[in-house]
Amino acid sequence: ILGKFENGEKTVTQVLEKVEDAILCVETFESNFSLDNAVGDQLDTIGQFVGAKRKLDFTPSDSSSSTLSDDDYRFLIKSKIAQNSWNGTTEGLENIWSNMFPESTLIIYDNQDMTCNMLLMSSLSSIQIDMLMNNMLLPRPNGVHYEYSFVTKTLFGYNKNDSQFA
Repeated sequence: ILGKFENGEKTVTQVLEKVEDAILCVETFESNFSLDNAVGDQLDTIGQFVGAKRKLDFTPSDSSSSTLSDDDYRFLIKSKIAQNSWNGTTEGLENIWSNMFPESTLIIYDNQDMTCNMLLMSSLSSIQIDMLMNNMLLPRPNGVHYEYSFVTKTLFGYNKNDSQFA
C-alpha cells in the first residue's frame, strides 16, 4: 500500500505543477498583453486583433522606415481602438481627438456637402501627421472627405490664455 501512495503523491504533484503553470499564465496574461506594457510580438498580436498593421502602406515623409516603432505602433493601435468604438458623431470624433492628444485642439467644420474642414492646433510628430493624412488615426465615414489645416502658433482667443489661444 505504501508504494501505491508514493506513486499517487508523485502523480498529484505533477498534476498540480501543471495547474500552477496554467494559473501563472493567466495571472501574467493581463500585464504581458497590456497595451501600455506590450512590446514586439505582443503588440503585433494586439494590433492584429484590433485591425492595425505595423507596416505602413506608404513611405513616410521623413523617409524613415515604413515599419512602425513600438511607440508609434502603440499609438496607432490606441487610435484604431478608438475608431472601432466611435459612435459616428462629431462630438465623438472630438472626444477621440482629445483623448489621443490631450494638449491639443481639434475644431471640426462640417460643410454639409460630404466634406469636413479639420483645424488642428497641435504639435504632432511627422509620422503622426503622415498617418493622419493617410486616414489611419481618425474615423471617417465612407464618402466624407477631411481637409486638414494645421495651426502651429497661438490664435486670438477672447478671455482665454493657454498654449493654443492667447
